[in-house]
Amino acid sequence: MTLMSEAQRKRFFATLRRDDDFRLTVRRELLIEDLLSLPQTVATLIDVVAQQRQDMTALATDVRNFVQRLETLVGDFTDRLA
Repeated sequence: MTLMSEAQRKRFFATLRRDDDFRLTVRRELLIEDLLSLPQTVATLIDVVAQQRQDMTALATDVRNFVQRLETLVGDFTDRLA
């Protein structure tokens, strides 16, 4: 059982391509809110991951500086014991 004839289907898709308001109405009818909000969710995730990368880079720098300072202190301590 076909609900739309070929002519109706062609008219529907032609209207969908030409009429922005109609296209938005169809999207709202077909897509759930979660799917519609997915682009914003992904954009937020990208921002969070970028911030975490910056945090990890800063942490790696801090650890590297700490290790260098610790090596210097151990070297100074060893020199004093000798």
